Amino acid sequence: MNALWVAPVMPDYDSARATFPWHRERSRLAGLPGSGLNMGYEAVDRNLLDGHGEHVALRLVARDGSVRNATYDQLARDSSRFAHVLDSLGIGPGERVFTLLGRRYELYTVVLGTLRAGRVLCPLFTAFGPEPVALRMLAVQRVVPDADFTGLDADVPLRDTFDMDSVDFLEFVEALAELSGRELSEDDYPALDTWNGCAARLTAREPEYRLQSR
Repeated sequence: MNALWVAPVMPDYDSARATFPWHRERSRLAGLPGSGLNMGYEAVDRNLLDGHGEHVALRLVARDGSVRNATYDQLARDSSRFAHVLDSLGIGPGERVFTLLGRRYELYTVVLGTLRAGRVLCPLFTAFGPEPVALRMLAVQRVVPDADFTGLDADVPLRDTFDMDSVDFLEFVEALAELSGRELSEDDYPALDTWNGCAARLTAREPEYRLQSR
């Protein structure tokens, strides 16, 4: 069977980068009615203003093959509801909103609602469920009992976030190894320096087990 040849979308990256027409691309954005830009507005609201409210904006295909369509009207309504939730919780503009959601409809309403409200979206590693997140928190609290996770930036070094010295960090790694059942060595220290780094290291697949011939 012959493979279908398709021309690359960007055959010359350096040339495309050097000649990219920023002004032209900026002109394609609607912009807020007053001034400024908002990604949520560009993704949803401007399509409503253009009369596309009943058009399909998002099509979700589940593992079982079932399909769910969402219109711009639906996305606007549900993302607006989430934006109001952020207001009711006292989460102000510019503050971080952490998400831990799989690829489902609610993920997109949360993302769009966060962006429309002018908050900073911080998606957490979705392959890391509630239990492993709690595990990392427990490991930190072993070293810093009064650790505050509310303003956590997942990519900022943990030593800076929780004011750990070298001894504290070693104790954190030991606690993480004990709680996770993973063997962690000095080679892992750089990867464990951030919250997301811990997630990636702890969810990394172990080398394939090979049967030994007898």
